[in-house]
Amino acid sequence: MAQFDTVTTPSQPVWRIQEQSESVCRKLGEAVSVDSVIAHVLINRGVRSVQDAQQVLDIHNLPVAYFPDAWVQTAVNFLQELPAGANILVYGDYDVDGITSTSVMMAVLQALGFKPQFYIPDRFNDGYGLTDRVYTLVQEWAPAALITLDCGVTNVTECTWLKQHNPAFKIMIIDHHQVPDPQPPADLIVDPKLLPANHGYFDLCTVGIVYHFFNQVFAHMNQTSPLNDYLDLVAIGTVADVAQLSPMNRALVQQGLKQMRHTNRLGLRALMHAAGLEPGEPVTSRDIGFGVAPLLNAAGRLANATLCVDLMTATQPDVAEALATKLKRLNQERRTITQTITDEAIAYLEENSDALSSPVLVVSGRNWHPGVIGIVAARITDRYHRPSLVIGYDDTEARGSARSIERVNVYQLIKANDQYLTKFGGHHQAAGFSLETARLAEFHAAMTTHANQVLSADDLRPIVHIDAELPPDRINHDFYRQLQRLSPFGPSNPEPLFVAELRVIEARILKDKHLKVRLYDDATRVVVDGIGFDLADRLPAVQKPQCSVVFHLQTNTWQGRTNMQLMIQDVR
Repeated sequence: MAQFDTVTTPSQPVWRIQEQSESVCRKLGEAVSVDSVIAHVLINRGVRSVQDAQQVLDIHNLPVAYFPDAWVQTAVNFLQELPAGANILVYGDYDVDGITSTSVMMAVLQALGFKPQFYIPDRFNDGYGLTDRVYTLVQEWAPAALITLDCGVTNVTECTWLKQHNPAFKIMIIDHHQVPDPQPPADLIVDPKLLPANHGYFDLCTVGIVYHFFNQVFAHMNQTSPLNDYLDLVAIGTVADVAQLSPMNRALVQQGLKQMRHTNRLGLRALMHAAGLEPGEPVTSRDIGFGVAPLLNAAGRLANATLCVDLMTATQPDVAEALATKLKRLNQERRTITQTITDEAIAYLEENSDALSSPVLVVSGRNWHPGVIGIVAARITDRYHRPSLVIGYDDTEARGSARSIERVNVYQLIKANDQYLTKFGGHHQAAGFSLETARLAEFHAAMTTHANQVLSADDLRPIVHIDAELPPDRINHDFYRQLQRLSPFGPSNPEPLFVAELRVIEARILKDKHLKVRLYDDATRVVVDGIGFDLADRLPAVQKPQCSVVFHLQTNTWQGRTNMQLMIQDVR
């Protein structure tokens, strides 16, 4: 095995290759008919037996899981006690999981003979979850019941108010966030976080819950379920919500991606066209994450996500095309705004050495759009490999979004200084907060002081986890097809990362920031192109006889020809 340089400086990542026994990898590969390098990746992912490996490679053969019978029976009673044709208020979140689960729930309730109306809250005027707005909706729309999607499980106050003012009013909460104590006084809470952590449904996001739970409800009511026609939306919501790709979620995404390829849903076809996806071509989770999901998210960030549900439920081609075109325009606007703020934030950091030397990066700007500051924070964190807080403010209020790196809990960093904040929430890797503009300077100073006290250089040093060395003769279509049997990729099932020693025969910079190379292996005569986004600073590393390249193995189709391509993550 080749020896790779792992000497680092504070700005240079540590490369860690996951070593496995070559003989064990070879035997496992022979047992399940895959390359030994694929077997190496399987072992990295926790596979410990031939049976485990077969389950990963043949994900459609999953053991069946069920929600508790008591939940299903309660749901059946809930629906059967409503008047025939009753109006039901469906209240969904403004993110892609909320959008897709709302679209699917509308179909479920219509199939059951109800007249559902949906409401998607405005990110800026309403905020997240149930707010006082729900009181007005119930009074104006006079629904017989409320079903919340991807929200509601923390809204004890709002649910209590609704029940106190109308004890007969029915509430069903369908959510996947942690359930508080006390719970909201709903008639039914369907949330897999109430199940054991090893339950097959524990990691479902809301659209996956709707799919599996109401399949059981339809079966209990001896009715044909329409839900198998909605696996495309289930896949989109699951990938966009960055749900853990546990076996059940991975199966849903895999089946949904196949359905997307040939979907007859007018709105989705128009959306995929707007995202540059061709009908009939294979669709990947990357296509959702970088193509479809940003278009849907753009509405919630700059306008209102209601138009996304209108698109997903559209029945007229001209309506679908118009809505998809609007989303594409919004996303282009979102990208322009995001880039402007990112450029301003980077310029500030590069011009202020004290700010850039801090272990936590805090940047703020007047009237920075609150709908994109989370994206900017993610870019800052990716660029400098440090937790970052990006804050937009006006004369009175400041809103911030935070992102972090693997070894730093940004939620705890901010919580230690929450005395400056008016609102705050989040988790290990991301958080959102608000404060008075007048307190911005002291909050910034407190965050910097605290981070200097609790973070070390080791906490901030980037680590690249490499699955295996890939012999150059495996850079071919046959190996790539085997690799795709491990897909779809995402959280808990990351896309495999390889390293290889290759010779660079051509190198150039694209758009002043991307590294484009042509690579060659003398022994096997393999020639392959590689691209490293935002890796222009690595050009000196490839201007030598041999270099070590860390990459994801993918394909690139151009003018009808499909060739292998390395998506370079690092090079030295």
